[in-house]
Amino acid sequence: KMEIKNSCKAPISGETIDLSEVNDPVFSNKILGDGVAIRPNENIVSSPADGILKLIFRTGHAFVVETENGDEIMVHIGIDTVQYQGKGFFVLKEQGSQVKAGEEVISFEKKYLDSADMSTMLIYMDEEKKKALDKKIGITCKRAIDTVLEW
Repeated sequence: KMEIKNSCKAPISGETIDLSEVNDPVFSNKILGDGVAIRPNENIVSSPADGILKLIFRTGHAFVVETENGDEIMVHIGIDTVQYQGKGFFVLKEQGSQVKAGEEVISFEKKYLDSADMSTMLIYMDEEKKKALDKKIGITCKRAIDTVLEW
């Protein structure tokens, strides 16, 4: 039977880059999983897929969506942004709530985040399947519209 492709929309608008280019060894070495990074040109972050907001970090800089088929997708906003302890981040949805791809989850105010690198990582967190990711690298993507990851 036909294998249905799963996919993620861009969680933020900007330029997609390879994870290896991210200035953080946890992401560039794919310790949490593989995916893409986006150098954003806006400050609103949406859910990349339909599912449940399994985890929203207290500090607002990251969240995990669990899709209907159990895939876990992490969106991590910025490099070392946990150090701001939530300052400049606004969480728009509650942990445990249902979300649709493109629904706004977090916004941030860059002026509170000093010179932080706001590269935003979209990570597919399943070790077994991580080899089969189709990543859209080097494109200008629009949040909630363009597909940047498929498997």
